This record gives sequence, structure tokens and C-alpha cells, in this order.
Amino acid sequence: MAYGPPEIEFPPFDDEFVFRVARTGSCLYLRENPDAQAAVLDCLPDGSRVVSGPGLHQFGDREIGPIWMAVAEDYSVTSWIHVRTASGAEGWVAFGYLDQD
Repeated sequence: MAYGPPEIEFPPFDDEFVFRVARTGSCLYLRENPDAQAAVLDCLPDGSRVVSGPGLHQFGDREIGPIWMAVAEDYSVTSWIHVRTASGAEGWVAFGYLDQD
């Protein structure tokens, strides 16, 4: 293994993160809001590429960032992330079914 100086990045920085849908067994629901009961906008099969970036998104009566953590009545936690698909559709998916691309 060879070691060298650290790689230094200079502005402008890429503000987007690219992920691939994984481990669903069928597909990952793209939802209107970060909530398991929210309307399903699309069903993304494993291998689908999605992109997330900075910004605020309307959720109910407030604006939230691209990541939202929801706690259920049984205290289980779901992390949601706002994404855009290759077709341009935007919505929320459960973060646990994404791998960094």
C-alpha cells in the first residue's frame, strides 16, 4: 500500500450526493413526505440511482433539511432523505436502503 499527501479539494464543491437503491427485495417507495404513511410517488427498484443535495423542503407547516429522522411509537427510528431520481421525480426515501454510489 502506498501513502502520499492528502488530496485537497478546492471550491466550488459538489453539493450533491449520489446513492443506489439496495437490499429492498423488490423496490423502495419514493414518498411525498418523510412518513411511512405518506403517498407513494414511485417504486424504485434495486440499483436505481438517486441524488440528494442541500436545501429546504416543505413538510407540513415547516421547512426541513434534506434529512429527517422519525421516531415511531415503539421507539424505532427511520432516517428519511430527500432525493431526486434519474427521471426528475423528487420525494423522500428511507435512508437504510441506500448505498453510496
